Amino acid sequence: MESKFPMVLWQQSGASSPRPPMYLTGMQTEDDQNAEDAMNDMTVYQSYTADMIPQAGAWNAQFGDGITELQSGISDGSALTGIQLPKNLTTIGAFAFKGSGLEKIVFPDTVKTLGDGCMASCSKLTEIILPAHITALPSGMAASCTALEGIELPQTVHIIGSGAFEYCNALKQIDIPQSVTVIDSGAFKNCSSLTELVLPVSLLTVADSLCMDCKALKSVQIPESVTSIGEMAFYGSALESVTLPPALQSIADHAFRKTSLKLYVY
Repeated sequence: MESKFPMVLWQQSGASSPRPPMYLTGMQTEDDQNAEDAMNDMTVYQSYTADMIPQAGAWNAQFGDGITELQSGISDGSALTGIQLPKNLTTIGAFAFKGSGLEKIVFPDTVKTLGDGCMASCSKLTEIILPAHITALPSGMAASCTALEGIELPQTVHIIGSGAFEYCNALKQIDIPQSVTVIDSGAFKNCSSLTELVLPVSLLTVADSLCMDCKALKSVQIPESVTSIGEMAFYGSALESVTLPPALQSIADHAFRKTSLKLYVY
């Protein structure tokens, strides 16, 4: 018997009715009592088996508002094209939407944690609305989102993880909030359309491979707070000149190799 308390409705394009409710960790929505208990449990995890994923055709997902955490890889490599996230969601698992067909994703402001690679390789993704109070962007968050041209980062962000936007080939501009104190290695690696970058004033280190192979990058502003520039930080970029901060103590190997750099200004 189908539950009247479905946690997730899977609607395949052209289908007249939703797919069956998905399983929950520790309980199944096979009867109304279990489903009602699940709806009342605000800490329940989403879980399902691979045979429940639509194998062909676009599909959408709508989650019940009782869900607070989505587990890792919930739509990894699927044809998911639309999603409505629950209003009480706090945590997104690693690689949750990796490789999906999403074109836009809006995270509710209740989300506090995004998992590594949660939107990686979403080749059709053009718009990401991040939660207003997020403090850390995880490693590989939007890596290889090749249609993403821009993104607004909340003023609460302190950390941008390694490879967060690497291989975002269409990314033309990104404004980094002054609240950011750490940008990890390769965060913008191979963003081949990125033309300029202004690093935040509290940054101490330009990480390894930060803008490696950013072939259109002609301008970068390095703040006076920076004391070190990592290995291959701007390797293969289009930089023609750069102003180095007075606090700078070290420049690692190949930091500016294969650039168009003609002038260093101290």
